[in-house]
Amino acid sequence: VTVTGPPSPVDTDGQKQVTLTCTAYNVNPSVTYQWRRLPSNTVVGTEMTFTFTVTSQDDEKEVQCTAANSEYSDLQAQNTFPLNIDCE
Repeated sequence: VTVTGPPSPVDTDGQKQVTLTCTAYNVNPSVTYQWRRLPSNTVVGTEMTFTFTVTSQDDEKEVQCTAANSEYSDLQAQNTFPLNIDCE
């Protein structure tokens, strides 16, 4: 599983939207996605892409994507995307 997004650090004025993409390769059947904000572990999305507004409070936090096989619940992989924020 790979998570891709903008280069780091992310420059923001507190209103910039960032889109992250979670990709699972060579899976059959298809997977389900779950995005979480860390360290709170709050579920924030369930699609392949996750778009959110970046603020200074996101600095040094992470967003995690978990991709799970819909037929085999024990087959899952996850990856994180670190957030490094520069406020303009």
